[in-house]
Amino acid sequence: MKRLMQYIGLFVLIVAIQVLILNNVNVNGFGTPLVYVGLIIALPYALNRSVKLLIGFLLGAVIDLSVGCAGVHAAATTAASMAYVLSADFFMPNEDKRLYALMTPSPMSMGWGQFVRFALVVVLVHHTVLYAVEAMSLAHVLFLIIRIVLSGVTTMALILVTEYYISRQ
Repeated sequence: MKRLMQYIGLFVLIVAIQVLILNNVNVNGFGTPLVYVGLIIALPYALNRSVKLLIGFLLGAVIDLSVGCAGVHAAATTAASMAYVLSADFFMPNEDKRLYALMTPSPMSMGWGQFVRFALVVVLVHHTVLYAVEAMSLAHVLFLIIRIVLSGVTTMALILVTEYYISRQ
């Protein structure tokens, strides 16, 4: 119960930071850090797959309601949750999967290299779906790729700085 309350508190804090601060930050007008994806990455391995997808959808729906979008973030976070579900076993260390099932993905549980690759997959899936659905066209594919890359870089930088700070404590 304590862990659930901590996650709910983190959920509220990250959504507030995203909506109130980070949605107003742009890198050359293209890249916006979308750190709420880190909440999906922080879900425990042992959590039921359906629950992970539901949490991803709810997270996106809350962001959509907060910024006035019509399901764009919900689609992207659900896709990111699916990327988590499909890739977690691939990136999880092979020593003893039962031991890792009790943990959450982090540099401490996976190692920095594996964690970065895992987080990068989830972030790129999220950003690709988000910006592709938002654009509703591939007419300006270069602009779309630039937005995905710049937002992905800024998002990954913030997630990695946060993980570094957490691992130092």
